[in-house]
Parts: sequence; structure tokens; C-alpha cells
Amino acid sequence: MHERMESQFMQQSSGTFLTIFVTLEPVLKPMDPPRLSFESQEDTELLAKCAVFMADCNKRYPTRNVKTTVIDIKGESVLITRFIRALPPPPELIEGLNPGSKEATEKLARFVSLIPFVSDNVTYAGICDLWSTCDQFMQMLCGDEEEHAILLLNFFLHLGKQAYLVLGAAVPEGNTAYVLTLDQTARDYTIWNASTGQQYFKGDPHTPLQSVGALVNDKNIWFNVQRQAMPIRMHFDVTRPADWKPFFGATATPLPSIQPESIYFPPTDQSYVSNLVDVIERTLKDRIVSWRPRHITRWNRSGNSILRQIAKGLEESITKNDGRGGASEHNTQILSQLGDVRFTGYPMDQPFTNVESIVSAVRSTEVHKIQDPDVEFSMAVHIHAYPSSVLAVWVYVAAIVNTRRHSL
Repeated sequence: MHERMESQFMQQSSGTFLTIFVTLEPVLKPMDPPRLSFESQEDTELLAKCAVFMADCNKRYPTRNVKTTVIDIKGESVLITRFIRALPPPPELIEGLNPGSKEATEKLARFVSLIPFVSDNVTYAGICDLWSTCDQFMQMLCGDEEEHAILLLNFFLHLGKQAYLVLGAAVPEGNTAYVLTLDQTARDYTIWNASTGQQYFKGDPHTPLQSVGALVNDKNIWFNVQRQAMPIRMHFDVTRPADWKPFFGATATPLPSIQPESIYFPPTDQSYVSNLVDVIERTLKDRIVSWRPRHITRWNRSGNSILRQIAKGLEESITKNDGRGGASEHNTQILSQLGDVRFTGYPMDQPFTNVESIVSAVRSTEVHKIQDPDVEFSMAVHIHAYPSSVLAVWVYVAAIVNTRRHSL
């Protein structure tokens, strides 16, 4: 009995722990967060002027987005105007077009929007917001709002547009960068979201840009000192000192740009594009079958051929903005060739980043969840290749039910 109790005591005591609580008296005050300081090739007088300008702007309207200097990928502080310079776009994008035409600007916006968007928090984890030059942006083939906006702005300047970089706040991005183009009178304007290719005209209440803090071009920085910051309620004539506070005086000489004079846009390897189309199609078909484990998945070959024809013309229709390629027109074309069927499906497009992102987009349509016993599926993948391996991926997935067979 005594030995049994001793054994139990030893088992219990083997799990004994010691907890220690330590405190300091008095409690130490937390350190203030360090202010980031970066090396700079800019003149010290210019940097001092930047500090004074920023202090005055923040004193007037502390919530408005304004910058005088930004950090390049070398970690150096650079005046923001140096990132702006007219750059010729890929020649094939505007070949045969009037440089000032709506089609030319929309085609350039489409090209820039197809460069994959990756936040600096992902690209440069743990580092502050870094700005890349346009050639660096095209080499990495990814960037955030600033890189997209700067590239589109520089393309527009090459076309002779009166254009500015907009520093502001938008929904859902928060502080962001857009592009502003003005007519000759500065009364009518267009706001461009370079990351998506969307444009918003004067008076459009649905623009995601909710606040304008500053405008920037290659010559100057203008801070918005108007009482209103919403674009729909503002004036964009930067020559009005009551509305805009300039950084440089009217006689100041523009500083040299850090952008190259031109960018080389290599042609995209067509064999790579063809192989990628095959990989995406094969992967999507396998995944759709795996998403329907309790049902037989049949493929309608006639539908595949029709959707492939439609998909090939979608990129051209979106860049020409000619009204072709709408859902109603697709349905009319499909029904005229397939006959008496019930058709469910639509095309989708996105920049190419990886195959899994395309798979995720297709699954989100939930077309594969249609459980009609007579359902057949059709799918087509088309990739429109732009220079520098910028790819627009179009996927058309549809479910087709033969209504005659279904009614029997």
C-alpha cells in the first residue's frame, strides 16, 4: 500500500512546472516608431523645400494624398516629377490609328491594365512603398497602382495629351494613383484607373476616386487647396492659384527624368502562347470533371468550336469598343448554330498570372453545379498576346441542355 501511494506521488510530481512573472518598476515608456530616412541624390536645398511644402500641405488638409518625393527600388528618395516622361508605346498598339483618337487611348489603357497587379506589400515585403521606372516595371511584369498609372501617363504624354498623375484616395484602394486627361479648355476631363483600364468622364458619380490631393506632371506638383476634394466638385485648371498650390514657380526649369528615352517591347513567343492555351484547356476540363464526382460530364464538341470562334474576336471587340461581343449577340449566334438548346454561360477575361487563378475564376461561376441529366458542357480558351508577354486570357465556359431531348 505504501509503495503504491509513493508511486502515485512520483507520477504526479513529474509534471510540476514553475511559472515566473517579471515586471519593471516604473514601467518603461514604449519607444516612438522610427522615422524612415533614405539616401538621396537630390540637392539638399530641394529636399528642404520639399519638407516645407509637405508641412504646409499637411497643415491645410492633413488627410489629402500628396507626395513630393518617393522611394525608388534602390532605396533612394527621388523627386516624383522625375518619374514622368513621354514614352512611346509598342508601335503595333497604335499603328494605323489617330494618336489623339479615343480608340488609341483606350487600347493603351487596355494594354497597361493587362500587366499583372501585385501590391508592394507582396513584392517588397516589410519595406515601404517603392516606385519602379517604366522599364523596370516591364521587366518585372508586375506592379501596383503607381507603376500602372505612371506607364499609362507617359504613353498619353507621347500622344500629345494634356495629362497628369492624380494622387488621391479611392474605394476600395485607399491612397492611390490615377491618370487625368484634360481637353484644351481644362473643363472636360477623363479619369483613368490604369490598373483596370476603366475610364470615368466628367460628372460621373460612380468614379471610385473619392478625393484628389495633388496633380503631378514632368514639370511640377500641384496641391489641391480647394475646399472640395471630390472630382465632380473640383476645378482642374492648375493655372488658378486659388485652387492649386504649385511646388515650383512658373519660371523653374524642369528637372531631368530618371525614365529611359524609350522601352524595348520584345515580341511574345507564339509557341509559348499555344502551349499555354493547351495547358489551360486541359487543366480546366480535368477540374470541371473533378468538381462533379457524382455526375457524368459530357462535352459538346460543336459548342466548343462555336465558343472558340467567339472567343477569338472578344479582345478585338473590347479594344475597338464597337458594341460587338455582347451577351445577347453571343446567345443569338450560339442558338442559331446549335438549334433548340438552353444555354448558360458567359466569357471572362483576365491578365495571365498563373493557371490556378484562371481555375479559381472559372469555379466561381458555378456553371459546373448544373445537375440536369441532359446537360453538356462547352469551353474555349483564347489568349491574345501583346508585346512583352502581356497576355489577355479569355475563357468561355457554358452549360448546354438540348430542350427537345429534355422534353421527351
